Amino acid sequence: MKRLYRIILLLLLISLTGCLMMGPSAETEGQGGSGSEIVGVVEYPDSSQSGTGKALAGAGVKFFPVIAGSVFLFPHSYIPSLTTPAVPRVYTGNDGSFRIAGVSTGTLMLEVGDGKGMGLVRTIVIDRDSSLVDVGTLIVQKTAGIRIAIDNSAPSNILVSLSLRGTRFIVQGSTAGTTVAFDNIPAGATYTMHVEILKPVAKAYDITSITLVPGVITSLSDKITGL
Repeated sequence: MKRLYRIILLLLLISLTGCLMMGPSAETEGQGGSGSEIVGVVEYPDSSQSGTGKALAGAGVKFFPVIAGSVFLFPHSYIPSLTTPAVPRVYTGNDGSFRIAGVSTGTLMLEVGDGKGMGLVRTIVIDRDSSLVDVGTLIVQKTAGIRIAIDNSAPSNILVSLSLRGTRFIVQGSTAGTTVAFDNIPAGATYTMHVEILKPVAKAYDITSITLVPGVITSLSDKITGL
């Protein structure tokens, strides 16, 4: 019986030693703040918009990758600046693929454009650090436009900055009775326009729930008064 107890005790000691020698799990090691990765592939819907793209044969099926497309990524509430132009995080490869490393957690806006009137935008939520987010195959569409009027009642010295949160798109307007234009905006997300009156009196507010249709210019019913 004493021998049996000795054997059991020895096994317990071996087990405890093994647990102490083991390092942290991969999941624990991943919480060090290295950031997440977003990967995906961007393609044209067919050959008619492929431009410099090329048809690649894969599993007997032709597809048309967006080559050297600009990939942007911003926090959902980000407000762009005229003084600091946005720079693409990465560009798509010869097969249309992209990989963005070091991404922080949160709600993000992913935009891809080919610079020739085709693009896309997606809202991405990353809720844990050091994760891999595969957005799959994304298909670009014709970009859209937004028009918003500066009302005739606006002060003659008005200066207004208009931007789309979570994107690189920003324009200015300074003449009452004219229309401010956004062009080449990808459809696929619900946008929030940030309106900042710079003159004559500082004021800022948001216009929410702006949905675009590919290839269509949307005129907003809201007007900028500056008052």
